[in-house]
Amino acid sequence: MSNSSTYQKWADVVKGIGILTVVIGHFDEMPINHYIYWFHMPLFFIISGYFFKPVENWEQFPTLLKKYTLRLLVPYFSFLISITAIRYAFHILQKRMTLQWLSEDIVRLLLGGRFIGGFYAPIWFVTTLFFTYIAFNLIVLLLKSDANRLLLIGILYIVAHIESWLNQSHNIIVPLNLDVTLISLSYFAFGYYAKRILSKISKPVF
Repeated sequence: MSNSSTYQKWADVVKGIGILTVVIGHFDEMPINHYIYWFHMPLFFIISGYFFKPVENWEQFPTLLKKYTLRLLVPYFSFLISITAIRYAFHILQKRMTLQWLSEDIVRLLLGGRFIGGFYAPIWFVTTLFFTYIAFNLIVLLLKSDANRLLLIGILYIVAHIESWLNQSHNIIVPLNLDVTLISLSYFAFGYYAKRILSKISKPVF
């Protein structure tokens, strides 16, 4: 069995566990929900970092940007537009569409992230993952030292917690959950560097 096949099976099992915990976490009465929320979303970022292969120069960066735009943003906006069209159709049929409601709803949709819920709630992860991929590769390109990369990601992790604390008393508007990227980078980096460490350990000594 090839290493890539082994990695794929391992990833599928972990992703399956992650998806299962997400489903369980949405049952309000489950007593373990509090503990599930500690790890089920970070797990997906760790897996994504584990399998991420950054581009090595700026000439390749547009290719990476296009790749993740097609893989993540196109499905995101396709889902957003489809669900919105259905919602608006029902509002028109029920004669509940007003200019004020429409303008407020469009603003919420453009902001995305935590500003939209309901049918849209699951897709906050998509934009956050997209920006995490891009931000991490930018860090890799800009900083050649692993120590400097980890230092910057650690600083961003602290900034994320400060922003979260400030947001409790101030309504800080950050579109598309960009601020969540500050903390998701840490989990992503954990997966990325874990793979590098494990690959070195698994190499034969002789």
